[in-house]
Amino acid sequence: MNNIISVILAAGKGTRMKSDLPKVLFKVGGKALVEYCVATAKKLNPQKIIVVVGYKKEMVMDALGAEVEYAIQEEQLGTGHALMQARDQIADFYGYILVSNGDMPFISKEMFEDLYQKCKSEDASAALLTVETDNYPSWGRIVRNGNNNVKKIVEAKDADEEELKIREKNLGVYCFKAEDLFNAIEKIKSENAQEEYYLTDVIEIMEKDGKKVDSVVTRDYKSIVGINTPDELKKAKEILKARNENY
Repeated sequence: MNNIISVILAAGKGTRMKSDLPKVLFKVGGKALVEYCVATAKKLNPQKIIVVVGYKKEMVMDALGAEVEYAIQEEQLGTGHALMQARDQIADFYGYILVSNGDMPFISKEMFEDLYQKCKSEDASAALLTVETDNYPSWGRIVRNGNNNVKKIVEAKDADEEELKIREKNLGVYCFKAEDLFNAIEKIKSENAQEEYYLTDVIEIMEKDGKKVDSVVTRDYKSIVGINTPDELKKAKEILKARNENY
């Protein structure tokens, strides 16, 4: 898939890990979380892999070396702001951009391929990975329009009572048409509970601009959940042990 670029967001500190170590450098099975993400991205044969770094960026760059490119997010102002830092490296690119987080070690090549194929086959400006579950109440909710396409993603902290009842939730993995992504990302505002620039806001902006946003619903969400706490790190180690995989 040489008409794609992979962007991995790895700039955050990960305060809930209760450590000064960047979250993406915590290890599972002897490898840093972000190393798994890069290894999966390589399987897609993208034009380039860009890792967005910020907190203790030198440590992350030392761990990954020269096999990837880097974009620097000096201030952690949200996922949308993080992706904007990679814009110069994606200038004049008219393919598809796969976006994921550096704390998801078990996301599969097939999941990215499914998103890419959904974008292409449906001529969509974006496709996102979702799951239907009553668990994880803090995850963003998927709101659909009258055509059953994705209308917007509402972060749990900003959701009203009815929106919080929605079972379909966002997993934070996307495929975007490059030109439509950056047309939309310029319009993001930080008027939300966190006062951050949410990448999720791009979805509503695209939909309002008449663009199609589709989704791929997965059942295998437990193994690709982002790792934000020591308990989730422990569970990831258990998943790896159960799979008995060698990366």
